[in-house]
Amino acid sequence: MDAKTQVGFLRTHSDYVTHLATQLSALFTMMERTLEEPNVDLQVVMKGKTEPLAQLQKLLAQEAQVLCERLTFFLEEVQHTKAA
Repeated sequence: MDAKTQVGFLRTHSDYVTHLATQLSALFTMMERTLEEPNVDLQVVMKGKTEPLAQLQKLLAQEAQVLCERLTFFLEEVQHTKAA
């Protein structure tokens, strides 16, 4: 695979990881705003959000790991190309 294609894949994948992090941030923002209201219990705020948070956490961790592995491979390949 040529460098342009690899960089394109890395950018696309990083965009996806950013999208997942943005979804997570949006959930936290909504929860934070709700918790600013007086006498709001965390259990009420968390109702219906535990599963989406857990799914996003799992997916974000997996995708970030894969992105880091791809980036490591790319950087090693670049270094190897330089040395040759």
